[in-house]
Amino acid sequence: MSIGSKNLHTAQSHPPPPKWHRLYYIVAALNVLILLSGIFLTHYILKLHSHSVDVNQKWVEQRGQIRELGTLAGEVNAPGNDLFDSHQVELESKRMHDALEVFGSRITTTERDLFVQIENDQNKTRMQPIGEEIRADFM
Repeated sequence: MSIGSKNLHTAQSHPPPPKWHRLYYIVAALNVLILLSGIFLTHYILKLHSHSVDVNQKWVEQRGQIRELGTLAGEVNAPGNDLFDSHQVELESKRMHDALEVFGSRITTTERDLFVQIENDQNKTRMQPIGEEIRADFM
């Protein structure tokens, strides 16, 4: 065997590594990164949606309390109208004052609850930067 044929034999037995495998690893790493980003964004959006549903539910309850005030106001007004049918001033006056007491206590409670809810919502809507929320979620 000559030296030239020995070099040829060595070159044939150990081919240079292919260059395309690096591109494959880069694409695979990008796929993993995109997948993790999608999972994180889905988690973040679901958290925002859940918070939005909770806030909405509180406002629906508050609206129900205010709607009840309308019913109670009608009960305060009813004795004045019923007076024309019954002609009993004392009875209708007592009914009106009793209904007015219930209405007054309920409107005070509703107003207090409304101010507390508004204050809590204002404190919660001051959004933290996303980085702080991420740390809070995962730590």
